[in-house]
Amino acid sequence: MHRKLRRRERTEGRSLTIRQPQQLALAARFSRKLPCHFTRSQSPLDNFVFIDSEFTPVTRRWLSLGAVLGDKEFYAHESDNSVLALAQKEFGAIAVGPAVLAQLSEGPPIPGPVNGSAAMARAIVAWAKSAEPCTLHICYDYSLDVQLLEDALEAAGLCWPANWQPCNLAILNGDPTAEAARRTAWSDCLRRHRVQQHHALADAIALQAAYRAQSGSNA
Repeated sequence: MHRKLRRRERTEGRSLTIRQPQQLALAARFSRKLPCHFTRSQSPLDNFVFIDSEFTPVTRRWLSLGAVLGDKEFYAHESDNSVLALAQKEFGAIAVGPAVLAQLSEGPPIPGPVNGSAAMARAIVAWAKSAEPCTLHICYDYSLDVQLLEDALEAAGLCWPANWQPCNLAILNGDPTAEAARRTAWSDCLRRHRVQQHHALADAIALQAAYRAQSGSNA
């Protein structure tokens, strides 16, 4: 991850506190607090954007981005044939490769195929504008997801939006309650969108479900 984003995350870890009872209960289950902040009038998920990406395993080229805010969904995937050919080559000997590649063009067209990472960044910024001007917590469980987003914003000539606050939820990975919620979410995505694990939108929805289950939120 870029140094500027690492600094931002470290700052959040010190300055942001968990105010809601649901988040206090969540923090008590783990060894540290999550770097997230709410007002008491908010639902825990009112301003949480859960994201996930798929990318080539060697060169780390961005292939797709999924996001969910409440029940509002976003999914964009690369349409450049040269990038797709590279993905085919790099995923050839990797176990999850068939699942990633077979699902890449599936899912809701929100907006669907885009040409290049800069276009993907512009699309997610436009999609997120409906929630402005409130602070949006950009939640992820793998640092490369945010690094790819930050790089793409730069490629598009855009700054990281001032109201976006990164929130690292890797603390949920491997937790039994969170993993059970992910499995249920993947099953639901298969029914609704014909996609499941290793699809960026399905994994973003699964992360939202994992957080909801572990925080005790019914939102």
